[in-house]
Amino acid sequence: MPIFFSDIAGLNDTLKDLTNPSGTVFILCDENTEKHCLPLLKSSLSKADIISISSGEKNKNLQTCEYIWNDSLTKIADRKSLLINLGRRSDM
Repeated sequence: MPIFFSDIAGLNDTLKDLTNPSGTVFILCDENTEKHCLPLLKSSLSKADIISISSGEKNKNLQTCEYIWNDSLTKIADRKSLLINLGRRSDM
């Protein structure tokens, strides 16, 4: 279920509640959200591992899913891990 935030303070408060200190936190982003959105989260999620993919509809495919899966496993994802998909609503 998507969760939308209008300000960074609300997001930071939610992240504090969601993150499990014993689980790895991952942030999935593309080059656009990495450049424009990720800096806003760095203070709250300084220990998060970044999984970066190429932007665009053509990259929403099984090969990208496989890349995300393999990268998260390489970075020691487990069942306590949290994956945050950082994106921007297209209707904004």
